[in-house]
Amino acid sequence: MAQRSLTDPHPAENFFMRSDNYALARQGVVAQTVSSFGLHKDYHQPSDELSKIDWAHMTQAIGSMVGPVEWLVNSDFKPAWNEGKKP
Repeated sequence: MAQRSLTDPHPAENFFMRSDNYALARQGVVAQTVSSFGLHKDYHQPSDELSKIDWAHMTQAIGSMVGPVEWLVNSDFKPAWNEGKKP
């Protein structure tokens, strides 16, 4: 399986910078953000409720990570921080 990186389709929303792992990335810890970018208008609002979750999409998004994680576990690849790069 080839490594793949996608460009943030919503850069103005700063998904990665808002993630919990951003502080670690700033310290040089390898980090990534997994997001479906399929946000509904109530996301993180008081009106955001369990009934608004797209369970089929969530299941597909989680399932899409199984292959890459299995590859990583079964390979000799070791993620490394690229010194001098921004998180």
